[in-house]
Amino acid sequence: MTLLENCIFDQFLQDKIDADMLTTADHVLLSLMNFCATLFPATTVYIGAQQHAELPALFVDFYSITNQRRLAATSNYAFGFTITYVPTDKLSAAELNGAIFTIEQNLHQIPSDIGELICYSKSGDITDGLANVTGIINVGERDEPTDPMIEHAEQELTK
Repeated sequence: MTLLENCIFDQFLQDKIDADMLTTADHVLLSLMNFCATLFPATTVYIGAQQHAELPALFVDFYSITNQRRLAATSNYAFGFTITYVPTDKLSAAELNGAIFTIEQNLHQIPSDIGELICYSKSGDITDGLANVTGIINVGERDEPTDPMIEHAEQELTK
């Protein structure tokens, strides 16, 4: 995935990108960040909290991650996320409501490097002059087998 220029994240995540070591959670955060950056091209989008952000700004983070183990070496993750819009004018109901509406209206199918992410549940509110949109994205993950016989068989198949 090519991240837009208005996306800002820390060096730790950049190192994981460079090493091709992103987790499913990292992919979800980066995809949500890019989604927001596309919707608001003149606004800087951050992962996590930042102390020195230019306004308006968007912040993407998780509020929960749950995991349920399934049969056949699969897991289901539910990523509870929050997108916070910090307006230029905290008293502008139009700016805050507009941000919530724009995000919720478009927050359904989110492209990512691990497949299309679907947000089925979302809600928004205004608290303390900030627009908040929360949602849940479910992602299935299959464990790769580590059995030496399976690895050998896969190598033989690819020859």
